[in-house]
Amino acid sequence: MFPLHDLIYCIATEVKNGTMLSGIFNGAGASRLDVFDGLTLIPGVDMVRPPTATAMICERAAELSGGREADERLFAELSSRNPLAPAGSVPEHIVKHLARDFGPQQLALGGDWLLNLSLNRSLTRGPDYETPPDLSNTVGGNSI
Repeated sequence: MFPLHDLIYCIATEVKNGTMLSGIFNGAGASRLDVFDGLTLIPGVDMVRPPTATAMICERAAELSGGREADERLFAELSSRNPLAPAGSVPEHIVKHLARDFGPQQLALGGDWLLNLSLNRSLTRGPDYETPPDLSNTVGGNSI
């Protein structure tokens, strides 16, 4: 992850099969983010593997414990979960945020011409500045 200006650039691989992912996400003026959204580019799943662009939202799962073994166990547990959310478990506002129509017809209706997640629609947010952060379970503010 590379923060640059108001964006976060990402190059990653899927834990189980090594599929490469690149992404550009909306950032926020905060030292940490609880939620961020943006666009990813991944190879398709068919034989010729064409690139596929999709919207994505990420939420903070946990804080680092400070113990390498405990953090590695937590990572292994989180990455072993089924990546598909059970039917009906995704809130409707998230579905609408990620699965929008775009193109000429949507542009005529006031929508988007291209797939994008503009900052004025972003769900990216950092911590609540009214409440002091709980740093009891972090190491130097590091989180996963």
